Amino acid sequence: ILGIFSIFNLTFDLSVLAALLAVVGYSLNDSIVVSDRIRENFLDENKKGSSEVLLNDSLNQVFARTIITSFTTLLVLIALLIAGGEALKNCCWCGSRFLFFYIYSGKGFTLNWSFKKRYGET
Repeated sequence: ILGIFSIFNLTFDLSVLAALLAVVGYSLNDSIVVSDRIRENFLDENKKGSSEVLLNDSLNQVFARTIITSFTTLLVLIALLIAGGEALKNCCWCGSRFLFFYIYSGKGFTLNWSFKKRYGET
């Protein structure tokens, strides 16, 4: 993150830290939701199929939620960029870039952790 700031000559201030912490919060919440969905699908006796199918179904069930959350957050960041002025420019720039990491991180890390926990792989 600091490398990106030095390349683009941006200042790392409190608004950027707020954007970073907001996206970390989104990602943590999304990881919890995905983990809970995976747990529910594995415990549901009506669901049939292999572990890969159940994991894929779990991700598909929460994917729309992630896209809607990302889109509404991006709309807020655009509104802040337009109405917030120069003070919030770095916050909006970083927040919009960090959203792409949020979309992947909640799914990829949780899926990897669930698969390793289920099969005991390291």
